[in-house]
Amino acid sequence: MSYSYLIIICYFISDQAFYNSSNCESSYDVFIIKTEGCNITNISEEREIIKAMSGPPEIENCDKENQLLDSNATHIWILKDMFTNFNISDENSLSCCYMNFSAYNNIKNILYSTCKQFLTVIKAEHEFVRVDCSYKDSTIYSDYFVFIIGEARPKRPILESAYNVIILGLESLSRLNFERTMPKTAKFLKDRGAVQLKGYNKVGYNSFPNLFPLLTGRSFNSCETLQCSFIWELYRNAGYYTALGSDSVVGAMGSYEYSWPTIPTDYYLQPFMAEANNIISHHVNVYDRRCLKNKAFYKIVLNYIKGLLQYLSHNKDKLFGFFWEESVSHNILKKPQIMDEGYLNFFTELESNQLLDDTILIVLGDHGMRWGRFAKTQQGRLEGNLPLFSILVPTSFRETYKDAYTNFQVNSNRLTTPYDAYRTIVDLVNPKLLKNHHLKISLKENKSNGIYHSLFLPVSANRSCMSIGIDKAWCACDLSTAEPIQKREIVIAATVILNRINKMLADFPKCQTLTLRNIVGNANMKAVSIRERTYKVILEATPGGGIFQGMAGRQRSQWVAFGPIMRLNKYAKETSCMESGLIKLYCVCN
Repeated sequence: MSYSYLIIICYFISDQAFYNSSNCESSYDVFIIKTEGCNITNISEEREIIKAMSGPPEIENCDKENQLLDSNATHIWILKDMFTNFNISDENSLSCCYMNFSAYNNIKNILYSTCKQFLTVIKAEHEFVRVDCSYKDSTIYSDYFVFIIGEARPKRPILESAYNVIILGLESLSRLNFERTMPKTAKFLKDRGAVQLKGYNKVGYNSFPNLFPLLTGRSFNSCETLQCSFIWELYRNAGYYTALGSDSVVGAMGSYEYSWPTIPTDYYLQPFMAEANNIISHHVNVYDRRCLKNKAFYKIVLNYIKGLLQYLSHNKDKLFGFFWEESVSHNILKKPQIMDEGYLNFFTELESNQLLDDTILIVLGDHGMRWGRFAKTQQGRLEGNLPLFSILVPTSFRETYKDAYTNFQVNSNRLTTPYDAYRTIVDLVNPKLLKNHHLKISLKENKSNGIYHSLFLPVSANRSCMSIGIDKAWCACDLSTAEPIQKREIVIAATVILNRINKMLADFPKCQTLTLRNIVGNANMKAVSIRERTYKVILEATPGGGIFQGMAGRQRSQWVAFGPIMRLNKYAKETSCMESGLIKLYCVCN
């Protein structure tokens, strides 16, 4: 398997407001991105990819458990033909209890209604429902259901020129692994003109520091001192209905999400997810909970989105929704294969129901795979820094906002970040401002408006990781040098990195001191001063066998480790004495 990319090089002339195709040259190259500020090499380690993708294909399997109940968009009913599977011989001794539930103020405060008994079928009149079925006074079956119900919501104005904006996030999915594992979905989007950001670079280690700037435009640390609002608040204030949901009980924003004092959006799926997990074995890792009975969690979310779009479209209302998947793609490189058919069917249904005609669809990742054998390879490390970002806009958008769309297409070959994505999504709140004369005004204002901006405006080809604050540890641009690597200095760098880890562990007496077992890989990095050397080192530590990647180098006469230190392999029982936090990446319990 190898990849070829069409590199578009455009020259920006004086204060010309927009890119012009006559200023562009096209050529095939060995780079994914090649600009004055950033070259991203097209690595193709075919052998490593084949190894990572070896074995039988991952398949969806949520049909193991017998079902006693089924549902459609409006009703729940008992499946009589399944009675023998539950040893039900006396139909009159079976009854089911319908209870609706919702979060009062916040997700930690779930309230249930009183029980409503039914013997055959019941109409669903609430958004979230639990049903318990009893036979001869013993509960034999429980299940959860989600419905789109016309419950009272604050009436919003009709937005004539607006589009639905739906963001679908996929955990640990790089752009290349999306094409590799979900080819049918990727082809659907490509055939309809979706644009991928080839230089979309992550800005943090895991999900949270990459999603937070996408949703607020700021880093989490800056929001500890400044009041930060989430992007759905801008859409709600503009008259949109808003929705948020994840297919995992931990939510899109992890434990931080559970600290919110109020429900964040008009439609919020997490109360359902939190309660549905009550009937899943607690011995199953929270990230491996893929099915609710015969329903895949990721499909529950997709059906929820489809239902919302169908329901709101009847009244010409518009929806902004952010939805996150991690029940499938979180841990193993090839697992997204499971979702390919499901996402293809979802997009096809939206298209056949004309729901894509007025919907802007963004499909994105937070980072690539951070664990396992593939993450230790050069290809894996590169993909880890380059998550998926694909946007599909309706034909009417391309025709109405031609220059904005052209700018975005050219920017697909620039270095970009979640901060840029935030400003781009903000521009979609009011698309009228993307008309040509508004863009010209925005272009002039943007020159003094910081290093990040909307991708509907031109992005400089001079952008580099340093110029926009991307840490070297995450930078996908080629930072290596051709200078010979000194083995002695690599050992010193590895020792310095490990000493920094041990310094962090020193405050936790439950954790053992680590020693260097092996140097797995290294690279010579560009430094600020020509006299300085910087090394990126991958090392294996003992005990525990942790694989870590860090950077160290000389600063004047001192060796120092700097930037984050990443763990490249999984940790499990050896870190059980630590509940959470950064230290869990490094700790080996006594």
